[in-house]
Amino acid sequence: MAIIDLRNCIIPTKLTNSKPNDNLKSSDFDTTDLVFLDSYNEILKIPKDERICYATDYAIMNDIEVVAGYPGTKGDHSCTIWLRSRESTYNAYVVRGYRHNFYAPHKTIYDKDCGVRPSLHLDLSSVTSAKYRGFFKISEIETKDCGKCHIIEFGEYPKTYVGQTKNQELEELLSTKSLVETGKRYTGRTDDHRKIVSWPEYEYQGEKYVRVSSRQYSHDVHYSDGSKAEWSAYLWA
Repeated sequence: MAIIDLRNCIIPTKLTNSKPNDNLKSSDFDTTDLVFLDSYNEILKIPKDERICYATDYAIMNDIEVVAGYPGTKGDHSCTIWLRSRESTYNAYVVRGYRHNFYAPHKTIYDKDCGVRPSLHLDLSSVTSAKYRGFFKISEIETKDCGKCHIIEFGEYPKTYVGQTKNQELEELLSTKSLVETGKRYTGRTDDHRKIVSWPEYEYQGEKYVRVSSRQYSHDVHYSDGSKAEWSAYLWA
């Protein structure tokens, strides 16, 4: 199978960024990027339901801040995500999921329990061409506000907790060296010294799994199978 360079499908986007202080021109900090975080003003243009980001089980295992008591419209696993706009010298704006309104408070830039939800602009004609059909899962849906919308899925990543029974089975297989490491690692979180932690991928009977030493921001959050998240345990996704 030929290797596809996804950068050929991404449209470079000129970004207006926050200036560190009022004595400097804003344009001095403009950039042109392929992948970026939305700004406070940009996120306000996005429909309310689409502003909210929902945490996967894997994200919960890795200490994402789930907004307890303020679920989004699709469930109670809405989480806090960084924006690129600064609110003050040591604070940046974030988005939190709320059922009835949009709320973008700021958090200190040293907080490490927020996630990121990168944005990019794609050349749709390139992505949907026959050349790329075998590399993406593409579906077209009708929306109320925007007419036709395309959902594009590509790549793979750990997402869902395997459940208690399978988790125990995988731990036993690991102890008997019955699992094969694929050589891939997935970014998890930062540690107490702000170093990035990553987790190895294993393969067993054609399926791939990632083992995480779990932590989570909230002590009252559940995984997608209904089981309560554990603070300190080895869990598989």
